[in-house]
Amino acid sequence: NTGTQRYDKLQSIGRQGKKFVMLTATPIHNSDRDVDNLIKVFADDDDFDIELKGQSPSEIFKQYDKLSGEEDSSAEAQRQLSKYEDLIESIMREVIISRDRRYVLDNYDDITIGGRAISVPDRKPTLITPDDPRLDELYSDIVEAVIGDENSDNSGLNIPYVSADRYDADGDEQEELIIEYQNASVLMLINLLKRLESSLAAFENSVERLMQRERITRHIATGELEDAEDRKNAVAQISDTFDDDFARDVDFEEVADAINRVSSSKREEIVADIDEDLEELERLKSKAREALQTESGGRTKDAKAERLQRLLERELSDEKVIIFSQFVPTITHLFEQVTGENPANTNIGNVGREPGNPTVGYVHGGSGFDERIVDRFAPEAQDADIGENEEIDILFTTDVLGVGQNLQDARALVNYDLHWNPMKMEQRIGRIDRITTRHDELWIY
Repeated sequence: NTGTQRYDKLQSIGRQGKKFVMLTATPIHNSDRDVDNLIKVFADDDDFDIELKGQSPSEIFKQYDKLSGEEDSSAEAQRQLSKYEDLIESIMREVIISRDRRYVLDNYDDITIGGRAISVPDRKPTLITPDDPRLDELYSDIVEAVIGDENSDNSGLNIPYVSADRYDADGDEQEELIIEYQNASVLMLINLLKRLESSLAAFENSVERLMQRERITRHIATGELEDAEDRKNAVAQISDTFDDDFARDVDFEEVADAINRVSSSKREEIVADIDEDLEELERLKSKAREALQTESGGRTKDAKAERLQRLLERELSDEKVIIFSQFVPTITHLFEQVTGENPANTNIGNVGREPGNPTVGYVHGGSGFDERIVDRFAPEAQDADIGENEEIDILFTTDVLGVGQNLQDARALVNYDLHWNPMKMEQRIGRIDRITTRHDELWIY
């Protein structure tokens, strides 16, 4: 990003006339102009002494970025794109050396790291879906509950803590505030569906957060939290029950100011809307439990977690396995399901609480990160001094281990949920797909 202080500082180093090398695994992150920005760290357009058909490198990258973003599939458009691709290739040959593992193996002999030959293991992806027709109905129900149904009077959740001024506004201001509220509803829906796809535990955690926000807003509207210090204490108490920052995207002081600006009759409307939301959110939690849990032998079971347990007990019974999820509640829930241990008391256990069974651990960001757990899972890759009986066989983790970690003691990786960003998925796999792995195959689920 050329508009940041970090870029300016990097450019000041690059313009000192010294030789230096820039290393990156992702030269193109958002667009091809990222490459142009990298080049500008150390070179201007005038520094290129090559034929570029009368155009500067900056102009070429700009035009290519523009053309590639257009939906023109005509022969002329494709010809222009091809022309600019050739010009960009000429530019990149001057300043970029691109090498992947396959190229290195094909062109260099006897490459070793730490005495071990580098390799490119084969990835063996496997898709596992806990098919359940009840999920389709549940997804539809959540969509209708949150953003409403255009074919009925249902307008979705009211969420009064978003744009509370809309209750007493009119004209253009009201329209603008309603749009803000509708956008917030869509983002809320996306978040709920992502968490539902991960686990019932993550979904319930998210719904409970929404309900707590609504309750605080209700207390403000009824005058029970008129004092700023009382509001601060109420938010702090609730924040302690969640793993991340409960009030990160809600400023309850702004909510209080907005509610104080509306009339008393509108406050009564806000209270009624909150009560309606709380009832609907409670219904969604119950509906999710019905769809995602089953009763067996007097015990409530999580069907998706049960499918994971069968995978661990059968296909992966003799393997080290790392299991990724985006959400802390999912990780702690799975640890409890597999080990029977309370994750609030320990981050280590055994499958089924049997001492001779595989050892299980979990880590996540913040206070839940324990470097020793990582060392015990991959002592060879981490070069850690771990006794044989201390090793961990199954590791549950959030994306806190998605970058910067060598975990290639394992060859099996499970994506318990799918991140919206494919690069995050690739980064997860990259923890075990290392050039010094001793495995010929990697099993990706």
